[in-house]
Amino acid sequence: MLNRSIAPAFHAIEHIDIPQPEITQLSNGIKVYTINSGSQELVKLEFMFKAGMYYQAHPLIASCTNNLIETGSSKYTANQVSERIDYFGGFLELETGQDFASITLYTLNKYFNETIEVVKDILHSPTFPKDEFDIYINNKKQKHLINSQKVSVLARRRFSELLFGEKHPYGADVKDGDFDRVNIDIIKGFFKSHYNSKNCSIIVSGCVPKELPKQLDKLFGASDWGDTENKLAVMNEKVDTTKQKQHILLKDDAIQSAIRVGRIMFNKTHPDYFHFQVLNTILGGYFGSRLMANIREDKGYTYGIGSGLASLVNGGYFTLAQKLAQMLHKKSFR
Repeated sequence: MLNRSIAPAFHAIEHIDIPQPEITQLSNGIKVYTINSGSQELVKLEFMFKAGMYYQAHPLIASCTNNLIETGSSKYTANQVSERIDYFGGFLELETGQDFASITLYTLNKYFNETIEVVKDILHSPTFPKDEFDIYINNKKQKHLINSQKVSVLARRRFSELLFGEKHPYGADVKDGDFDRVNIDIIKGFFKSHYNSKNCSIIVSGCVPKELPKQLDKLFGASDWGDTENKLAVMNEKVDTTKQKQHILLKDDAIQSAIRVGRIMFNKTHPDYFHFQVLNTILGGYFGSRLMANIREDKGYTYGIGSGLASLVNGGYFTLAQKLAQMLHKKSFR
């Protein structure tokens, strides 16, 4: 029996085994990255598209498009999509980032055929029902209004604008009026131009069945799908970082302050990226970091403080974030 009163012996890390993906292609050219590991009979399939916020003409388009894909297809209604995936023990996850949008399926291996068929249908023939769009956009607007009262959200939005510039895709954020600018035709147009086989990559991980590659090729690689003639828009906006070093955004009824500190940095392609990640982890990247020990544990200024390096396709940035009582923000800076 393990004696928990005795600390385990210390030793230096000698080797880190990072699994490398097997890279293959479907018959129509879609790249597939496969990491076959794990003992549980589960698999994760992630369909990645260059359809993130970087490619949208104005805010909300990319996220609305991605989240509405599962609200109906040629065979299924929104409820039927949800019920069928759930019935077979699967889970769908839709995410929209700065550069990519993804549709991820988590499924039991024995029900792979049943669940992947649903994913194929919503990817190949989504219907984007008007009533589902109205519900989604109204809910999203209400969440936006609620979040706009939070100092941490206000600080994050303003920080991005100051770092990249309001016109840059990485700096532009949602304004109240943007909810009136987006409509179902814009959503359908964005899907048509960005969700196709020429703009898709697939990541497979887990306990991968032997027959899965053939099934993927049959369902998604037999021929081109989507409007492959459309070319992605090239964004020409340059990063326009403010020259003013300190910015104060006042909120009269706030009882807390949120602080953001940072700068433009490199991304994963830079040779110093992983070295900097190790340094950041020690100083501010986890609960036992120097920032937490100093600002939270020693001085008691905040419940949480942390820093991180964000890597984007067309750049990167470093940021430090914390939320604390209003009267303590000057002391925290010192």
